[in-house]
Amino acid sequence: HLARDAARQHLFVAALANDTLEILDLRAGKVLASRALGEPQGVLYLADLDRIAVTSGERGTIELFDGASFESRATIEVGADADNLRYDPREKRLYVVHGDGALAIVDAVVGKVIGEVELGGHPEAFQLDLEHARAFVNVPAKKDVAVVDLAARSVRERWPLGEFSANFPMTLLSGEGALAIGCRTPSRLLVRALDAGAAFETLELSGDVDDLCFDGERGLLYA
Repeated sequence: HLARDAARQHLFVAALANDTLEILDLRAGKVLASRALGEPQGVLYLADLDRIAVTSGERGTIELFDGASFESRATIEVGADADNLRYDPREKRLYVVHGDGALAIVDAVVGKVIGEVELGGHPEAFQLDLEHARAFVNVPAKKDVAVVDLAARSVRERWPLGEFSANFPMTLLSGEGALAIGCRTPSRLLVRALDAGAAFETLELSGDVDDLCFDGERGLLYA
């Protein structure tokens, strides 16, 4: 998991095997700092707040570091096995999946949890559709995608994956109005339009897919 401070050309790496957050200077090609964390997972750079947000699976927290000095600014307890996180810059809210099945909502300015949505199973990758105030969350234990209403803070509907399981990575195909999900059993790429009632399109995929990235300019999806 990686994040970047584009203005300073700093790269933030959740170095899971090291139990550290590594901060790299891309211009100089060197490590600037290292911060000890227990099982670092998701990492984001919040440019509007000049903060680095990192989840610690071991501690069940979001750790906030200053973007300039890299000093610790806050520790926010969210729940066991804190993992992927996303940010809404308009509302200054962090969203993080954790534990046996929940999406926590965090006020990034105040530094506290302000809500939680039960998902019914351990969540993996998720994406925010802020235009329609919703989130899409992979829930492998249920072999489905939970569609969360962010305003109501509840699961609006569930999209079953049928014969496909181990749905870990996910990405929005920005500009295409679609969601892509990577499944490992069997290896397939599932693509679904975001409009209600649309079915998944199934594409061949090989290997133990772990992440998905979309290049909207070229229309290419990398798995």
